[in-house]
Amino acid sequence: MNCEDRKDLLMDYALGQLDPLVQTELRNHLEEGCEACGRELAEVSDAWASLAISLDPVKVPPAITERLMATIRSDKNLDAQDLSAGPLSKDHVVLDTSTPSPSANSRVIPYVIAATLLGAMAAVVSWKALSGVLDIAENSRGSTKQEMWGDLAHDQPSSGFRTVGLKQLAGSKDMMVSIVRNESVNQWHVLVAGLPTTKPDSTLQLWAELKTGDFLSLATLLVGDSGTSSSLIDLPQGAADYAEIWLTIDDFASAERPSEEVLFRAALE
Repeated sequence: MNCEDRKDLLMDYALGQLDPLVQTELRNHLEEGCEACGRELAEVSDAWASLAISLDPVKVPPAITERLMATIRSDKNLDAQDLSAGPLSKDHVVLDTSTPSPSANSRVIPYVIAATLLGAMAAVVSWKALSGVLDIAENSRGSTKQEMWGDLAHDQPSSGFRTVGLKQLAGSKDMMVSIVRNESVNQWHVLVAGLPTTKPDSTLQLWAELKTGDFLSLATLLVGDSGTSSSLIDLPQGAADYAEIWLTIDDFASAERPSEEVLFRAALE
């Protein structure tokens, strides 16, 4: 099979509709460094991807449109003589009243499904973009969803989730720590990414420093293979007195204060 014969396969490959054996053979061919097929796959993938993220009409490259139409025409068994006469005008419409064969349906249906999924993806993207614009507009009026820690108005029982504001004071800039507070049950959802590989005999500990200078151990975190960790923490009484959080490596889980190996430290805003 030459590269010209692989063009239609690359379109199915981009949509994930290939037979597993054919898909493996084509993937191996691409990994061997075929520049022609690599460019063709990039062009096809970009065309499909642009449909999902653009809010404006997308102009699909003519070559791809022609190959797609050729596939549909062959599946529908249209008369070659009608096709040779050029595009049909709006005054000359031919309706195919024949029943498509099962094989034709099986080949056309994936394209219909793909178009439907792309439409759904575009709707989600546009909704997220609109939500972001609304959030910016709301913040510009002085309203914010970020929790002002220690404000008595925020200590009243309420429902919903709020992001706890963090101002990093120490630690790696590549580390990401996010805390979401579930106010209905007074819990913290802690998410950490960018963690280094720790020693087997070490413990990753999350601490809260109180306004009095004392420390409270909140949780022992387990680090995944990808350097991420998460924990659900039930907040004790007096959580409004938290001033900072510390993330440290401790030799013992029963330590009473953070060790000197500080991975992350932030003030609660």
